[in-house]
Amino acid sequence: LSVISGRAQMMVAGCGDDDLRRALQIVVEQAQRATGIVTELMQFAKPTLPNPVTQPLIEVLDRACQHWRSRSAPENASIDGEVSDPEATVHADPTQLGEILDAVVANALEARGSETVRVQINSPSRASDETVRILIEDNGAGMSREVLEHAFDPFYSNRSAGRGRGLGLSRAYRLVDINGGKIWLDSTPGTGTTVTVEMPARPPSQSPGGHTQRPG
Repeated sequence: LSVISGRAQMMVAGCGDDDLRRALQIVVEQAQRATGIVTELMQFAKPTLPNPVTQPLIEVLDRACQHWRSRSAPENASIDGEVSDPEATVHADPTQLGEILDAVVANALEARGSETVRVQINSPSRASDETVRILIEDNGAGMSREVLEHAFDPFYSNRSAGRGRGLGLSRAYRLVDINGGKIWLDSTPGTGTTVTVEMPARPPSQSPGGHTQRPG
């Protein structure tokens, strides 16, 4: 793929035919897209081992909200965050936790049923002394029972062709799992979806071992 992309870019640079240049540019773009898919698959199959640290949950959610506010047009999305317990912490790899939230929020925004979507990222309370829960709620189109059953399957997508690769939620599940957490979905067609991410609040040495299995 690198050879294909590189050769096509060289040909684009020396091409004087507009139609041929556009065709070559498509080759470059699709080769790069295929490279991205392969990279995502490799990361899903064998992700980097997490390097977890304990961090304030309120800071994590604030960063996630700021990130998505900067990426989303104000007229198309409302993204807010709230943490009821300001002392709550989460013990996870910071980069991977960011990728988890990124994938879930992206899914909420892309699957919206209307032009405007509301995404609420919050932690209503501690799940226990050892774990915290992050809820990502949206008012989008929601999911049917059939879609919910396959939502974490790689390459499964309920959106129209070309809208996504179908790896976002499956990768989020994989990263949650290797960080010692759980993730599950609740959704109603026409109402919206709530994604619940339950993560360790502190290192395992300070609390009993947590569950890592996927909820039924």
